[in-house]
Amino acid sequence: MKSITRFASSSGILLLFVTFLGPGCKPLDTSNPIPVSLPELDCSPEGVADFNGKYVVMEGDMHTPPFLMCSGKICSLSLVGPFNPADPSDRKSVNVMVTVGEGPNTFKELPDQYTNDDFKFTDADGRQGGHTDAARVYGRFNGARQSNDYYRCELTEPIKIEKL
Repeated sequence: MKSITRFASSSGILLLFVTFLGPGCKPLDTSNPIPVSLPELDCSPEGVADFNGKYVVMEGDMHTPPFLMCSGKICSLSLVGPFNPADPSDRKSVNVMVTVGEGPNTFKELPDQYTNDDFKFTDADGRQGGHTDAARVYGRFNGARQSNDYYRCELTEPIKIEKL
C-alpha cells in the first residue's frame, strides 16, 4: 500500500503563486512546446538552462510515486522514462503536478491507502489511463535544487496529458 501526504492550504497558495506567476511574471507561451528527452534529462541548472520556466513536452510512462504529495487538489505524479540498458537503475523521471478531479487532464482521487491499480487519469481527449500507461505530457518546466547534490524537475500547470 502507498499513502498520500497532504500539505496545508498555505502550501497550495504558494504552489499556485509559483505556477501562475512563475519566472518573470510573464504569460506562458504554449503555442510551440519545446521537446525534452526524458532519458537524456539532466536536472542541474546547467542541464535545464535552455527550457527552465518554458512550456515543454515530454514522453514517458505515468506512475504513482511511492508516496503521493498533494497540496489542495494538486498532486505530484511521476512521468518515468525508459530503462537504460547500460544501467537499469538509471531510469529518469520528472514530477508532474496534476489536478485531482473529473474531466480532461486530471486524475481520479485516491483513497488514503492505495495501490497502483487505484490510479486512473483522464487525458485531454477524455481517454482513461492508469499506472505505467505511456503518455505525452505538456507543462511548464521547473528545475529546482532540492539539496546540495539533488535537483528536482517538475512539470506544472498548464498540464496537458495525451495517452499514447
